[in-house]
Amino acid sequence: DIQLDAKSIGQRRLRNLLLEYLCSVNETPEEREAASVLAMNQFESSYGMTDRYSALSNLVSMDGEESVVARRDAALQIFYDDAYGDALILNKWFTVQALADLPDVLDRVKTLVDHPEFTLSNPNRC
Repeated sequence: DIQLDAKSIGQRRLRNLLLEYLCSVNETPEEREAASVLAMNQFESSYGMTDRYSALSNLVSMDGEESVVARRDAALQIFYDDAYGDALILNKWFTVQALADLPDVLDRVKTLVDHPEFTLSNPNRC
């Protein structure tokens, strides 16, 4: 159950900020593994969009080991599948990938432009 009181909102913001900090410590394979596990756990256990999107935002910028990439790609696929038929959620799916902090993000964006769900008639996707 999501609580909308100030204390609960503040706790979610703090939790997501701490996750972002923890995921930014990613210089070694062990750090990347631990960060991706934390982010994936939050992604899978979240009931609200704020926590789920925060976890996904951290996951999409992770690269390296096969297990880390597998978690990132799985989260993206789950988010996409869950967004079926909801243009606003699908916009978030496109946006989070375009904002990823990865060396090949431009190539990824070029691929997304060819995605069947992408349309320039939606101003949020331009």
